[in-house]
Amino acid sequence: MGVSPQQTLVGVCQRYPLKNRPHVNPTIEPGCSTLLPRAVCPESSCSSVPVGRSPPTYFSFAPHLSPTRFMDHPTVLALDFDGVVCDGLAEYFQTAWRAYQHLWSALGQSPPAGLEAAFGRLRPVVETGWEMPLVVRSLLLGVSETDLLANWSQMAPALIVQEGLTPNALTAAVDGLRDEWIQQDVERWLGLHRLYPGVGDRLQQWLDSGLPITIISTKEARFIRQILQGQGVAFPGDRIIGKEIQQPKAQTLQQLQHAALSSDSSTSPESLESPEFPEPVIWFVEDRLKTLQNIAQQPDLANVRLFLADWGYNTEGDRHAAQQHPSINLITLPQFAQPFPHWIAAP
Repeated sequence: MGVSPQQTLVGVCQRYPLKNRPHVNPTIEPGCSTLLPRAVCPESSCSSVPVGRSPPTYFSFAPHLSPTRFMDHPTVLALDFDGVVCDGLAEYFQTAWRAYQHLWSALGQSPPAGLEAAFGRLRPVVETGWEMPLVVRSLLLGVSETDLLANWSQMAPALIVQEGLTPNALTAAVDGLRDEWIQQDVERWLGLHRLYPGVGDRLQQWLDSGLPITIISTKEARFIRQILQGQGVAFPGDRIIGKEIQQPKAQTLQQLQHAALSSDSSTSPESLESPEFPEPVIWFVEDRLKTLQNIAQQPDLANVRLFLADWGYNTEGDRHAAQQHPSINLITLPQFAQPFPHWIAAP
């Protein structure tokens, strides 16, 4: 049985798997650009709803969105956590300082004046948590911020060797001290995190709409769950992919893409090769330019639309480079809070 234009139209919604959708013929509101019924559309731009029909409570990845016709909406949304959803800079420094005290036998000492501010300016160089006490150590050894910003990827491995440490030892110190802190004073720990303005509400709106949304982070998933719960966001635990999986974000995006393709059993491999059933369009928001540049080099992730969050832990140079990159979109926090078509408009 062929797929009618009406079924294709309804099929772009993520909450209503094609095999379970009724044969309806929704009309389109004049001037509406989304072609999505309000009852099942995450952005709710249309006011036309099939009478007597309501979407089920579950949702499914749906590979029914044509990137040539509907590139202003993702079928799957993926978000980094630190620097996109959450600003935990105050907690990062406190944890980094505790780890520094433990590793370099500086217990009882107070951080020198200006150290926390310098750490904040250097946060863009940190890719994973074990690097944080190394940044503190470098600053206290007198390494300039300019050198650290320019050469951290080369300096960090050399410093590890110089100090007789390993990434595993640093990770154990950071995570262990963080766990101890949480057990002793979880309210204080949670209070050092804040969601960026409007982001918590936006997350909840997407979750309520049924939009497939995943958090991909180098922070442990259990910490992310605690932070979101503390902020009142009921985010599904199985949609948080943390550092415990120990793989690059590009590989995680490839797995998400595969899951989206295979989740609808009514779609055969042959039909996925046709223009009517292309690969899903994943949108990924990240605050680290290097991560986005690496993903942009993956041919099998060509359907992933990349966004650099300009409110996150990046530098002016990073933001300028993103604007010059043909595959990366620079997005502002006000854009992030708006419907998806605004994300690809000029800031």
